[in-house]
Order: sequence, then C-alpha cells, then structure tokens
Amino acid sequence: MAPVLVSLALWMVTTVVIAFTDVGDIRSDSNAFWWAFFLVPFAMFSSVMQVVLMASERSATLMFVKALGRWVEVGFVTGGVVLIQNNAATVFGGKLAVAALLCVYYVHWIKRNFRFSMSSLDINATLGAFRYGIPMMANELAWVALVAIDRVMLKEITSDFAAVGIYAIGYSLAMQINVLMSATLSEAFVPVANRIHGAQGDEAVRELKRTLLRPLTYACIGVAAMVLGVGNEVIVALSGPAKAASGDVFVIVGMAIAIYPMFEVGNYGLLLRNKSTIVLAITLSAAALNILLNLLLIPRLGFIGAAWSTVASYAALAIGGALFCPRGLFQAPGPHSVLLACSCAAILLLWIEYGLAPEIENIWIFLFMSALSFAIFYAAPVWAFDRELRAAVMALRKGRGA
Repeated sequence: MAPVLVSLALWMVTTVVIAFTDVGDIRSDSNAFWWAFFLVPFAMFSSVMQVVLMASERSATLMFVKALGRWVEVGFVTGGVVLIQNNAATVFGGKLAVAALLCVYYVHWIKRNFRFSMSSLDINATLGAFRYGIPMMANELAWVALVAIDRVMLKEITSDFAAVGIYAIGYSLAMQINVLMSATLSEAFVPVANRIHGAQGDEAVRELKRTLLRPLTYACIGVAAMVLGVGNEVIVALSGPAKAASGDVFVIVGMAIAIYPMFEVGNYGLLLRNKSTIVLAITLSAAALNILLNLLLIPRLGFIGAAWSTVASYAALAIGGALFCPRGLFQAPGPHSVLLACSCAAILLLWIEYGLAPEIENIWIFLFMSALSFAIFYAAPVWAFDRELRAAVMALRKGRGA
C-alpha cells in the first residue's frame, strides 16, 4: 500500500498548492476542475487495485469490473446530463460517483482476499519495489508523451485545428485496436509469465511465448489486413463521409498497433529481470524519435507525417525491445505462421480490392461481405493448413470440458 500512500500524499500537497495559489490560472470556483481533481485519488486507487487483480491472475474479475464500471459510468453521466444539468461539472460528478462505488467494491474485495500486518513489512523488499517502480512510473509518463505529442506538435506546426481533428479521429479509433489486443493481452499474459518465470525459469517462459505467438500471429496479421482493406470504409461508416480523411490515419496507425502485440510478447523479458530502467530508456528513445520525425514530416506531409512518425516510434519500440531482451527470454514468431498468415492476408486483400470494391456500393454491405471474406479467405485457410493450431484449440476445449 506504500505507493497508494505516497500518491495520496502528493495529491494532498498539490491540492493545497492549487487551492491557495490558483496555479496556472485555474480559479477556485471552477466546479468542473475540482470535480475532475477530486476524481484523481479514486482513479489512482482503482488503478492500483486493477494491477493487484492482474497480478493475482484474476483477469475474468478484472474484465467484468472494468466493463461494468464503464457501463455504469455511461448511465450515471447520461442521466446526470439529461436530468440535472448539461455541463462538464455534471459529467465529472457522474464519473466521481462511479469511481467511489468501484473503490468501495475494491476495499470489500481486498478485505476478503488479503491480510495486512506491519510485522510482515519487509523494508528491503519495499525499497526494491521503489527502485523497480519509479522507472516504471516514469515509463508511463513517457508513454503519455509518446501518445499525445503528435497532436500537440501538429497543432503548433500547422496551426490547423481541422488537421488536428482529422488526425485525432483516426488515431483514437486506431487506439481501440490497442485496447482490444495489446491491453487485454498484457492483463492475461504478464501475470502468467511472471509466475512461470519465478517457478520454472527462462525456458518455460519461452515455451509459453511459443504457444501464445502462434494464434497471436494469425490474429495480429489478420487484424492488420482488415484495417488495410476496409479501414477507410470503417471511418466513413462510423463518422460519415465528412470524416473520410481520417481513414488514412486510421489505416497507417491501426496497422502498426495491430502488429505490435507480436513483438510485445516476443520481447517480454526485461521486466522479468527487473530491468525497468532499460524499459524506460527504450520508451524515451521512441518518444524522442517521434518528436524528431514529427519536426521533419509534419511540415511536408501534414497529419499523414504525424501518422508515419507514430509508426516509426512503434517500430523503434519493437526493435529496441528485441535488441535488449535477454537472449534466454527472446522468442520470435514462428516463420511458418508468419508465412501462412501473410499469404492468406494477401489473397484476402486482393479479393477485397478487385472482387468486392468494384461491385458493391453500399458501405454496410461492403463491410459485411468483407467480414465474410475474412472468414473464407483468411480464417478458414489458417485453420485448414495449421495442424498444430487445430491441435492446440482442441486440447484447450478438452481441458475446459474436463
């Protein structure tokens, strides 16, 4: 609980400073600001508890609580805006109410599942946790910079708010792929890898990676192929023809984000050796590369330059992770899986481009037929030609049935 107490102390100090000095021209009568500010400790505690659930390998509970919390938040915010007042303070008030309810649940859960005692406090272990955790905290901040800096630079370099809006729409939709694949994967894979490494060592972790990378390779390349094939149409279907320019951003960034989980799993190893400082250095280097490329490409290519800068930064993360991953823990995707996935993806894309696109004008019918084509030209051949994948799925089904 030490990180919670330290974070709470820093928040209280910040509260006092802002309340008595109006730092940054933030007025004390700004209701929306204070609603949002008081949301911080609840969000921080929820984040810590989510990490505890993830480390405890309770991914089902974690996913259920997060999904339920999101929907309850939608209900509270919508109800507040409709029934009380349509302003930002009401929105943050609804978020704060849901965050408080989640914290009550987390306190109840932790009292049932954990026991705390000051006599069990290990000072050396606590100091070691801080040495490991502080670079990881800085790494999270570096990730925030990596994700957000392109929009800031796009605005400052071009002074074109329309370009920022176009980029933000495409980028935000691409990040949903990250939520679907990378974030969900890490919550399931990382705790298991940590446990296996502590109990069985490096080779057991590599075996886990080999088992996971086979279906993950097919999933990553398949999603990337669909983003390339129908990404522009998805943007038009969801946002309307006026936002069609965001499609190129979604395609470029979305493909990079779809492919990245393969490297994220294969390169996972530095944190198993407590090398959090190296992880921070890799992220900072990728962020610096992103800034440099934005300076070079945005004046020439506009928001497309920012998109390619993001792709380059993800490539830097993948290459850096592979170079510095301990050799006993690195695992590349299987060449057979990569070749089969790329071959099926190429056939699928050719069919979408030359078989479907010229014949179908209705965008929703086109998307439906593209999804059906994915099953026929990608999923079915992968299943048919990869005997080991079929065996693994059958074994998993038998294990669940038992």
